[in-house]
Amino acid sequence: MAFLSLSKNYMESFNELPSPISHLYTIKMMDLLHEKKFPIPKNIDKWIETNNNSITKLGLKIMAFYNYRNKASEIIALLQNEDDSLIKEAVIAIRKLFLTEAKEDLAVLFNKASIEIQLEIIDTLKVIGDEDIVPFLEHEIQIQTDKDLKLKAVDCLNEINKSALDKLSAADYDTMNMTKHVREIYL
Repeated sequence: MAFLSLSKNYMESFNELPSPISHLYTIKMMDLLHEKKFPIPKNIDKWIETNNNSITKLGLKIMAFYNYRNKASEIIALLQNEDDSLIKEAVIAIRKLFLTEAKEDLAVLFNKASIEIQLEIIDTLKVIGDEDIVPFLEHEIQIQTDKDLKLKAVDCLNEINKSALDKLSAADYDTMNMTKHVREIYL
């Protein structure tokens, strides 16, 4: 960290690190990035292709920080990874980079993912979603048993299509209460 702090853009060699980077050091590196305003590493494209998941996650954070969208298809492909923490970071990067082309991939991943990732997917769809995902959200709201997920889905649908949510609310008491809550949080 001291070497990185005192040097001029030696981040290019990070993708070659054989050992994982701890979450704490990732936070420290991002803090340094904010503070020192390092330029984006020239080899950032290789950071998401490495076998070291911690480097890939750091690369995703850096790409989101610099709004670097050149590897959108590779970022979306990371949704198929086995590591949940990497999938979560890819979902967050998709949201921050506003990769609207990932909507269908996120919907497909939804039922296979953990609750934590499902919550991130709904948050991401709230940002990048449009009328194309309304049927997906309607279906999830109707069948969802997890109250947190259902509330997030109601909030997402409220953001995208209020009239579709009104129709669902009329048919289900829980959905009606959640709709009231997302529209007026002080109820």
